[in-house]
This record gives sequence, structure tokens and C-alpha cells, in this order.
Amino acid sequence: MQIGIRLHDVNTGLDANERTLEARARKAHEEGFSCVHLALQKVISGMAFDECTMTEGLAAYVRRVFAKNDLDIAVLGCYFNLANPDPLQLEAIKSKYYAHLRVAPLMGAAMVGTETGAPNVEYKLDANTHSQEALDTFMRNLEDVVAEAERRGLLHEERHSKVEYVVAHGISSMIGGERVVIGSYHFVVEDEACKVPDEYIFRHLPKEYSHLYLAIGGEIAAVICIEDPLREEAKTVIDTLHGLGLSNIVMMTGDNERTAKSVAEKVGVDTYYSEVLPEDKAAFIRKEHEAGRRV
Repeated sequence: MQIGIRLHDVNTGLDANERTLEARARKAHEEGFSCVHLALQKVISGMAFDECTMTEGLAAYVRRVFAKNDLDIAVLGCYFNLANPDPLQLEAIKSKYYAHLRVAPLMGAAMVGTETGAPNVEYKLDANTHSQEALDTFMRNLEDVVAEAERRGLLHEERHSKVEYVVAHGISSMIGGERVVIGSYHFVVEDEACKVPDEYIFRHLPKEYSHLYLAIGGEIAAVICIEDPLREEAKTVIDTLHGLGLSNIVMMTGDNERTAKSVAEKVGVDTYYSEVLPEDKAAFIRKEHEAGRRV
């Protein structure tokens, strides 16, 4: 079973010398991870990661660092804004993708990953980020990146069938005649009755992360560990609300019990509920209203 983590989620909040590529890789190995998602621009500061800096020498060094720590690079993340509306900036962004595609095989990365971006030059969330137009812009610009990958012979054949989305639980598909599901423990293990391997690493998953479970053919094959850092002002906001007289601040989340408890203790809410579905949240609000409380 492979268990991976985004490398930029390792050693967050520590001193700069503990947030280097080498220190993060070492810590990931110590915590029992076997693969990582590597977004270089989020791990190494002060570099542009373009055609000039993404050299064969850098790729070789990165590969040695991860080999030393028995880590595979499952995904080489390239998170630059392909929905950028500025033509000049967009061309520079595409060149960064081409550079990542060029060095990915040298680093031993299985694939290059991206995200849908935002339709503005600031690369920030706004009212248009989730629009169809923004998605169409991203897809149109992604075509050039895909064409470059094909030109380099970096082909990733899709082996799965149509993906089915299970609201508030996860997704499912078929690979080679076997059902594949990915989602929360509740969905994968309890609802789908997938078998949990009796392995040490599975029984000692880091508690500070949220866990996504991947099962193939009814058995857990991998666990993805995700950290969603608290916003710096979160506790201050809760303290302020308490100061204004609000006596019952409730946190409801779809995250697992361990993650929810950790967040609740850090921010100081009065009550929390974990692994909550959207309909559970609606039912809670109705119940509070029926009890005469203002929500």
C-alpha cells in the first residue's frame, strides 16, 4: 500500500531550515510516507521554475534527495495559472509547464499535475472562478500543454471507465474490470465494505491529516494524507464572537473525527460534529429553529 502526502504540507509552521526540500523529504520518510506530491514552487522559495531553472542538474539532485529517503514522486505539481487572461503572462506560464514536462521523467515523477486556475492576473478566487467561461479558458490553454506532452512522448492512457460522483462521499470508477473507489473512511470502509490490509503503516496514519482512502477490487490500496492549514485569524474570529455574547459556536465538517477534534480545539468552538453530510447540516439548522434558537 502506498501512502502519500503533499510535500509542502510537511513541516509547515516550523523554522525556515526545517522547510527545505531536504528536511521535508526526510520528515516525510520518518512519518512513514512512501510517495509525495511535489510542487517545487511551494517547497523551494526564490526560484522561478521556468525553462532556465528547470535543468537536468536540478532534476538529478531532486531525484537523489527522494531516493535517499525512499520516496517516489507520484505527482510533480505545476500550479501556475492557465486561466490567466493576459496573453504575455500566459505564454510565460505555458513555458513553465513545458519545463516541468521536460524534467518530470528525469525526476522519476509519474505525472505532472495542475489545477483549473482563476480568470484573473492576480491568481485569486473571485466571482468568476467557478464559471463555465473560466473552465473553458483553462481547457483551451491546457490543450497546448497536452500537445507538448504528446510531442515529448509523455502519454498517460486513461484506463478507467466513466467516473461516478457520490455526493459528500467520494468517487467511483472501474479499472480493468475492478471497481475503484476513493473517499472518506466512512464511504470506502463502512459503506463500500472494502477490506483494510493488516499493515503497520495503515494502523499508524498521522493523526494531524485528513485521509482519503483508495480501494481497488474491494481492498485498500493507498491512503492520501491531506493537511488543510487553519487560517491565521480563525481563533481570533471565534474569540471575538464569544466576546460579542455568542455562547454556542458550532463547527460542522465532513472531515474525520481526528481532524475535526484537532481543529475544534485549536480555534475554540463550543461544539463540533465530524463526518457530516450536507443533509445533516440542514437537519441541524431545522432542529435549532424548531427549538426557538437563532442560527
